[in-house]
Amino acid sequence: MQTIFREVPNGTNQEKVKSGKWREAWRWVAGAALLPILIVASQAATSPRRIAITATRFAFEPAEITIKPGESVDLVLTSADVAHGIRIRELNLDLKASKGKTGEIKFTPEKSGTFVGHCSVFCGSGHGRMTFTIHVAG
Repeated sequence: MQTIFREVPNGTNQEKVKSGKWREAWRWVAGAALLPILIVASQAATSPRRIAITATRFAFEPAEITIKPGESVDLVLTSADVAHGIRIRELNLDLKASKGKTGEIKFTPEKSGTFVGHCSVFCGSGHGRMTFTIHVAG
């Protein structure tokens, strides 16, 4: 992990941690020597990235997303017309939304790759062409 510090006006530093968030860190100076930096504030728990997906006959919007391995994600599926679902077996995802409703699932992918899912609720003649792709890379 790369640590980046930036100076702030009050004499403290802020440290950019792996999550991309900034937290305060104080420097203690004895004479001209710079002592190790003492991390005072604990890293706040990060909430999952929320990704909204809209399903209509016969497509998902967006049809593809890219996330990082280990990134917590909250997928929210909204059905605009009839019941739809997304199933991606390799990621153990099965999400459904009734007509005009939403469904939600939280997950954290651990392996990299490209994973293609399909509509899991029969929705008409174009049902077999409805795909949703998750790229896990980073």
